[in-house]
Amino acid sequence: KAGTKSTLAHVMKSMYAYQLRTWYEYFDPSQFYVFSIEQYSKNPIGVLESIFNFLGLPLYDIHGNFGFENRTSLKEVLYKVKNITTHRPNVLNEVTTKLKYDLDNFFRPHNALLVELLGWDPGYNTTNIREKNNENALNLFYHASKP
Repeated sequence: KAGTKSTLAHVMKSMYAYQLRTWYEYFDPSQFYVFSIEQYSKNPIGVLESIFNFLGLPLYDIHGNFGFENRTSLKEVLYKVKNITTHRPNVLNEVTTKLKYDLDNFFRPHNALLVELLGWDPGYNTTNIREKNNENALNLFYHASKP
């Protein structure tokens, strides 16, 4: 319901496990290539190479018919500065320690579900959430327990 409200849509969009769960009901998880923005930020070329490899597409072509001629030409495109906003430092200064704490606590169980669904940890805080036999634990595959 919150996703229908424009003011809360960004919160719902940040709960990736639920979005993936919906897709996984229709398609096999092996048909998806999932990566985190943190992985991309640390290694954009490696992530792009992995994506193109997953899709079975060439990223490089020395003849210039498709893709990039080589890694150097790809770097020239990737490392251009984009989306610079002058107000970003001001916004970051408004983020308090309490806000970070509250957001971390809010998203922790949802991120734990993401780890469970993906089978790998994208690096979000998920500690001490998924305990077996915990009646308060969120159930990612709620439909599996239906008769």
